[in-house]
Amino acid sequence: MRISRPLPFGSNYCTTEDMILEANAYGLSFSVILAMTYGELKRYILFHRDFEKRQYQNLSQIAYIQAGVIAAAVAGEDVGAVYDLFPYWTENDVLDIQAAKAMAYFDQF
Repeated sequence: MRISRPLPFGSNYCTTEDMILEANAYGLSFSVILAMTYGELKRYILFHRDFEKRQYQNLSQIAYIQAGVIAAAVAGEDVGAVYDLFPYWTENDVLDIQAAKAMAYFDQF
């Protein structure tokens, strides 16, 4: 059973002043905020809350993978290359890394 936890930022609006301050904290200037309608301001805040939530989810996923890699390394397992563990590398990035390793190897001689 999944236990619901409150978000680190509230889901309800208290006052218009709170919304203005939150939108300003997300980088919107006061002059732009005051020119927005209530619906535009609400949509802006909800977009940035969702964006922030996804950022924290991505960071937690990376931290989880890092913990697994550290645990595997401590247990003496071969953890492989970074591009094998993290799905953020393109094929060109992998080829660049392998080419740099080959060049470093031959530069020793």
